[in-house]
Amino acid sequence: MRQALNYAVDKQAIITNVLFGAGEPMDAPMAPSLFGYCKMGTYEFDQAKAKQLLTEAGVTPGMPISLLHPTGRYVQDKEAT
Repeated sequence: MRQALNYAVDKQAIITNVLFGAGEPMDAPMAPSLFGYCKMGTYEFDQAKAKQLLTEAGVTPGMPISLLHPTGRYVQDKEAT
């Protein structure tokens, strides 16, 4: 599921259209400037791959998925969701 969601999100579109170009896709859960940074790689936007992985995980079409997230914590975070 985690990998499928990473493939399903067009991160560059969010950066361009919501953050007005002020950002870049990350390759780890934290910025390279922080202690403990460890490059993990990136997931390119690929809806077909996302659907394949969801099918393999047993998710059926139309099955609801709930994502919990904070809002008001980061600039434009509410608009990005």
